[in-house]
Amino acid sequence: MNIQPRLLFRHSNAPRSKQAKGAVHLRRPAAVIACVLVVLVAGAVSGAVGPAAASSSVGTVDAIDLGTLGGGSSYATAVSGNIVVGRSETSYGGMHAFAYDLRADSPQMLDLGTLGGGLSYATAVSGDIVVGRSRTADGSVHAFAYNLGADSPHMLDLGTLGSGDSYASAVSGNTIVGFSATADGEGHAFAYDLGAASPHMLDLDPQRYFSEATAVSGNIVVGNSGSLGGLMPAFAYDLGATSPRMQDLGNLKPNDDSAASEAAAVSGNIVVGQSDTWAFGRHAFAYDLGAASPAMRDLGTLGGYDSYASAVSGNVVVGGSVTANSEQHAFAYDLGAASPAMRDLGTLDSNYSEATGISGDLVVGKSYTADGNTHAFAYDLAEPSPAIRDLGTLGGANSDAVAIKGDVAVGDAETVTSNAHAAVWILSPSAGDTTPPVLHLPSPITAEATSATGAPVDYTVTATDPDDANPQVACDPAPGATFPLGATTVTCTAADAAGNTATGSFTVTLQDTTPPTLTVPAAITLNATSPAGADVTYTATATDLVDPVPAASCHPLSGSTFPIGATAVTCTATDDAGNQAAPQTFTVTIQGAAQQITDLIAEIKSFKLSTTVTGSLINKLNNAESALSRGHVSTAYSELNDFINQVGDYRAAKKVTASQAQQLIGDATRIEAVLGR
Repeated sequence: MNIQPRLLFRHSNAPRSKQAKGAVHLRRPAAVIACVLVVLVAGAVSGAVGPAAASSSVGTVDAIDLGTLGGGSSYATAVSGNIVVGRSETSYGGMHAFAYDLRADSPQMLDLGTLGGGLSYATAVSGDIVVGRSRTADGSVHAFAYNLGADSPHMLDLGTLGSGDSYASAVSGNTIVGFSATADGEGHAFAYDLGAASPHMLDLDPQRYFSEATAVSGNIVVGNSGSLGGLMPAFAYDLGATSPRMQDLGNLKPNDDSAASEAAAVSGNIVVGQSDTWAFGRHAFAYDLGAASPAMRDLGTLGGYDSYASAVSGNVVVGGSVTANSEQHAFAYDLGAASPAMRDLGTLDSNYSEATGISGDLVVGKSYTADGNTHAFAYDLAEPSPAIRDLGTLGGANSDAVAIKGDVAVGDAETVTSNAHAAVWILSPSAGDTTPPVLHLPSPITAEATSATGAPVDYTVTATDPDDANPQVACDPAPGATFPLGATTVTCTAADAAGNTATGSFTVTLQDTTPPTLTVPAAITLNATSPAGADVTYTATATDLVDPVPAASCHPLSGSTFPIGATAVTCTATDDAGNQAAPQTFTVTIQGAAQQITDLIAEIKSFKLSTTVTGSLINKLNNAESALSRGHVSTAYSELNDFINQVGDYRAAKKVTASQAQQLIGDATRIEAVLGR
């Protein structure tokens, strides 16, 4: 079969991260059981088949995607027959599991709801049974099942093994597998038979400290496990056995208790995954449970230090491997071949690809492209001259195929608005050889405004064409133009010499995320003027790049009456874009009568009056201070009044100056006012 894709969608903004060109980061299967430090030692594997050339023909793409549940983005995760499942943002900001029947009279995305919380994800489907995980009303996360064929379909809570969270990772027929927390704080793999008379969550090995089930095929469950002793092996569990037990699959580094292996997928009796090796790298493995003497088989690499297996169909294993030149390429490995070897599936003219799914001879995955984006790909192992095929996008920059069943591949692809939508590819023969130019658009650009008018933004758009070395490209607005605040769509068109055109767009968003600069006064200390304290006036200011008059606000307000003691004043500033400066505080301290008496004593000492005058005045103030400390306000007031009279006498006798007398009497009078007399 000569694969040419048609991208199927019916009827968003999830930015897709990308690695820089030239940098390869080998994806490892998810593992909760251990952190493994891998020393990267390059090692070649004999017999590896060289990379396939990238195909420049992508066939036709029918612009029909699966849409969303009212939100911006959606993602397909699995397919079984005509049923596609995944997750989608909703109109009110949640994320819900969905199912989509490709063969329905009026196909549309079905919201599977939740278990009472705001989130649910569908991870797998088998026939009419959808499984995944959902947040509950109490905030926990529980595995769920949803029977699309039931008379009254609803989300069924599968519970846990005693407490905490659980999730379902795979389903085969009525058998659901996954992971659950236990009552004693451990995490165990479970199986759940929906067809049982009394369905319940079965703990696959209560004796182990940790285990998780990652895949199931018929009665065979596979996954990963760990013990307090340090062993971290992949496992298989035959639910149909007379005395079922968790079977350790070992690793590719025998006699090393610290080595780990992880099972990613199973098809019939064939288990595949990744394991530590004595070469200090990790290699893809296959394990035939039906063999007379079953053992873990090292699938090697494409010449580099590391490889992993992600999926298997029959005897064919697929995944990713580091090459001799430190790139990562998708691979296929036929366990039944006369001379089995790892086949390099190549890339889309880049340094990275990985295979994520296989059905029969059809392999799907994702690859970087020459312009640094990520595209879904398909590869037909049965073609006479097989080549990696670019499955394209929904008009945006990126796409990703994650699973395939029959000739139906699913994943997600970005639209012209850069939102990711759940997508389905039906792999079919090419509809013609007319080839328009290929536009190479940047990812959505986000820039910071530098003034109220926005900011100039430069960008680069190119085009390539197999028959025209210099296709013409025009974009509006042009590179270097000043873009206003908000989102602006840049529309670009490429035309080749034959008149074939390609149009695409991307967004340039000018944002104002810079908060105002806030300036607050230093700490303020004032004397109380009444029992209520004192009125305090201060000034806080703010400046902003875009907003000429950002609003600064403080509490308590300037001009307020501050009570005796220390009061924290908190100030913020907000611009027109809603950016708020980090709160700043300063302290306003209002001194009460006791502190003012202490300061008045220090003031008298600073005048350097005669010893007799100084002693007499300070004595009266000490008496007032002592009375105040005992709560005798009237006595303190009387002492202050005597102090004022004595200062007047000393002024008349010229023992203090007029200025000194005025200052001392003014301070004492203020203190009397604070006492409320």
